[in-house]
Order: sequence, then C-alpha cells, then structure tokens
Amino acid sequence: MSQSPERLLWWAVVGAALLLFVMAGLVGGPDNLRDVAAIHSLAAERAAHIGLTGRAIVITHLGGASMLIAILFAAIAWLAYLRRWRPAISLVAIVFGGRIAVELLKLAIQRPRPFFSPYPVEIASLSFPSGHAANTMITFLALALIVAPAKGRAIAIAAAAATSVMVGVTRPLLGVHWPSDVAGGWAFGVSWVMVGVALSRRWINPAK
Repeated sequence: MSQSPERLLWWAVVGAALLLFVMAGLVGGPDNLRDVAAIHSLAAERAAHIGLTGRAIVITHLGGASMLIAILFAAIAWLAYLRRWRPAISLVAIVFGGRIAVELLKLAIQRPRPFFSPYPVEIASLSFPSGHAANTMITFLALALIVAPAKGRAIAIAAAAATSVMVGVTRPLLGVHWPSDVAGGWAFGVSWVMVGVALSRRWINPAK
C-alpha cells in the first residue's frame, strides 16, 4: 500500500464493510421480515429438493473450526519452513484474534438463531455474526494477503471470497442463521483482516 490511491481504496473497503456489519447487526434477525421470509423460503427449498440438505452440510463443514484451524496450521508450517516468522506470527494473531472477536460479538449482541427442531447441523453459540461466514473469510483472506505470493494474490483473494460466500450461503439454507448474520460475518471478516494486515505490514516488511 505504498501509493495514496491504493491506501484510500483499502480504507474505503474497510469503511464500507464496517458499515454493512453495523447495518446487519441493527436491522436483521427475528424482527426483520425479510430475514424471516428468507428462512421460511429456504426451508421450503430444502423440503422440495431431496439431497440439498446433505450437500449443504458437506459445504458448511468447510467453514468449521477443525477444518479452518487445520488449514491455518498447514500455512504456519509452510511459513516456518521458509523461516518467515513475522508473517506466521501475524497470521496467527489475525486469525485467532478474529475468532475470539466473533465469539465476543455474539455474546454482546445476543441475537437468537432461527428456530428449527432439530437443527440439521450442530450449533453451539448465538446467531450474530455468523461464525462460519466470518471465520472462513478471516482465514482465507488472511492467507491470501499474507501467505500468497504477490503475483497470485488477486486470484487468492478471489478464491478466498468465493469460498467464504459458498460456505456462508449454506448457513441460512440450513436454517441455523439469518441472512443478515451471514452478511455481517462476511463484513466483519473483511474489515478485521484488512485492518490487521494494514497494522502489521510494516512489521512484516520493515524494509518497505
């Protein structure tokens, strides 16, 4: 981010993501008619298409803690092999810090999940923001910005976004999150990683 226009664009994206996060937190959830209608519509789609739930469960597991942490540790091992200690430490701080922040936000906001009995997948926390959406975005976007080589960074960012979107859309489809939870999760993930990378960039590359 050596050029001013790039810095401005970077922080404009952060600002837009934070605004989306706040809006999703304020207007979404069980009192939002669009969120409620979307959940019922998606439940009808699942009922009408046998096998859709199973496919969604397979995809949603890509955003689970065990999968994301395994991918993170593989990246850390690679950075350690290359003796890139500062990027490795920054990656750990951003990803695990983001995971903790998501859980604290859930506790602070206290939004209930959509009610289904039984849920098609296990749940263990409150609804906003979606942990699967946020943590998938945090993990893969951090990998793209910190680990991916500069020449392939644009492709890595696109892949990170696509993976997070793919995982995120399964959450309301499975009835475990409101759509606004997922939008808020994506927005928080983007802003968290971009701020974290901006703050750690000079430490990672002290010569720049």
